[in-house]
Amino acid sequence: MYFSYRSDKNKVAAFKVNPEQYIRDHHLYYGATLTLVYHGPICYGQAGSTDVEHIMNGDYKKIITDKELDSVINGNFDKLDKDTISSICDMLDSPDKVTKGVGLKVLTGYNIQATPLTVRTMIGLREGLASCPEWKSVGVQQVLSSIGWQGFGHFPGQL
Repeated sequence: MYFSYRSDKNKVAAFKVNPEQYIRDHHLYYGATLTLVYHGPICYGQAGSTDVEHIMNGDYKKIITDKELDSVINGNFDKLDKDTISSICDMLDSPDKVTKGVGLKVLTGYNIQATPLTVRTMIGLREGLASCPEWKSVGVQQVLSSIGWQGFGHFPGQL
C-alpha cells in the first residue's frame, strides 16, 4: 500500500517519520495485531554468498556499512576553512581542465561531511567539472555521495 502512494508526499513523509505507526494507522497488515519483529538496517545478498552465510552464522561480529566507514575516515580529515575554500574555488574556476581536476582531487582530502552544503554549492554551480576525467574517480564519487549530490544547479533559482 505504501508504494501505491509514492506520489502523495504527505503519506510518504508520514511513513518515513514512523513506518510502524503508519502501518498501524492504515491497517496495512494481515490479522488482528501487528508485532514488530525487527527495527534497524537490513542487507540482502544472493544465494550462495559466503559473506551472507558468515554473517548469519555469527562468524562476522563487527560489520560496518560503507556509509559508516566513510564517516569514520572522513572525520579524520581536516575541515575546510575560508582560505582553503577560496583556493579550491580558484582551481575549480580555472579555464584549464587539468587545474579543475586538481581542485576536485584536493577536495577529496578534506572532511566533506563537516560542510556538505558548502561543498555542494562549490561543485553544483560549476557544470564544467563533469567533463574532467577526475569527475568519475572513486574519490570524487565518494564526495558526491557524502553531500547527497542531485545534480548541477544555477544561481539564484536552482541551488
